[in-house]
Amino acid sequence: MKGKSARDKGKKGERFIAELLTRLSGVKYRRTPLSGGLRLEFPFDVLKIGNEPSRFDGVGIEVKNTANLSIPDWIRQIKGECEDAGYASFSSKWCIAFRHKTEWYFLLNQNYFEHLNKN
Repeated sequence: MKGKSARDKGKKGERFIAELLTRLSGVKYRRTPLSGGLRLEFPFDVLKIGNEPSRFDGVGIEVKNTANLSIPDWIRQIKGECEDAGYASFSSKWCIAFRHKTEWYFLLNQNYFEHLNKN
C-alpha cells in the first residue's frame, strides 16, 4: 500500500498531465477521481470533461511519477485498462506518461504512434 506522500506525488503528476493535455488540445482534462479506484467506469488516470472532440480521444493514458522504472509492469497495466475500457487490443492506442527524476517521458504503442503521424 502506498503512503500519503507517494499518493500525493502521483496525484500531482496526474494533475500535471491533465493540465498539459488541456493546454495542447484546448479541451478540459482532469485527473480521474480516486485514480483507478473507479476502474470499471474510468479505467485511465486522466479523464476528458465534456463531449468536445479532442486529438486524445480513444487514447488510454497512464501516469507514473516515480523514481523506480517498471516499464514492463506499466505496459501490462495499461493493456489491461484498455481491455477493461473495451478497446480491442489490435486497435488500442495508449500512452504512458512518466516522470523520472526531473523530466517527463512519453511511451506510446505503435498504434498511437502511427495515428499521430498520419497526414
